[in-house]
Amino acid sequence: MAVLWDAGNSHKFDSECDFQGKAALLDVHMYKSVSSAAEKLNSGAICVEGDCCVVKSASDNNYYLLYKAGKKTEVFNRIGIRPEAEMEPVQGGMMG
Repeated sequence: MAVLWDAGNSHKFDSECDFQGKAALLDVHMYKSVSSAAEKLNSGAICVEGDCCVVKSASDNNYYLLYKAGKKTEVFNRIGIRPEAEMEPVQGGMMG
């Protein structure tokens, strides 16, 4: 069986507002880590509609987007996440 869900296929959100209305949040009382959520999704113990969901990590109190293998670009585009490679570079040195 192919592994579709992996904790490595995740993205940390800055705030809850970043995903509201765009991806389903798994029950925060039942699923407290990205890795355990990925395991449950792979085993079929839980199912989500679509190719992504959000997990709240109890260890650092942050929200993480968890997406299926091979779906990063599609999910990022749909949710409005800019890949790090496209981020503006920070200008270093003195201005003048």
